[in-house]
Parts: sequence; C-alpha cells; structure tokens
Amino acid sequence: LHRLYHEEEVRLFDTNPVTFHCNCSRERTGQALYGLGEQEARALLEQQHSIDMDCQFCNTRYQFSAADVDELFRNPPATRLH
Repeated sequence: LHRLYHEEEVRLFDTNPVTFHCNCSRERTGQALYGLGEQEARALLEQQHSIDMDCQFCNTRYQFSAADVDELFRNPPATRLH
C-alpha cells in the first residue's frame, strides 16, 4: 500500500468479523402477499394450488396454502414492514 500511496499516510483499520443476517420472516412474506390483494392471491392459488415465495437474499422459501391465504385475509397483518 505504501508504494501505491506513498504521498498519503497509510493506515490499516482493525478487522471486524463478517456475519450474515437476513430479516425475512413468514410474517413479512405474508404482508407482501397481502399487498397483492385477495383477488390476485386467489387467482394464483387456482393456478398453482399453493403460493411459493422465495427470499431473494437468503433463498428461504415460504409456502402458503389455501388455508393460509384464507387466514391471511381473515386476519390482515400489521401494515408496517420492519
């Protein structure tokens, strides 16, 4: 580094451990599904018999059955996302 930046004061910072954390959850995924609307969710169920949603960050798959969709629209989730 000193050869590349000889005109600057070069210093190295302390290392920090790298950790992986995804804040996805079934609840948050349900909120996204709720955002599609009941009519669209039911149309997906007619085509596929279940709705599979994947987190694009950690690849966790969440599956919603017809009973899950019924419950979701009977008891809507909180409107805020974390």
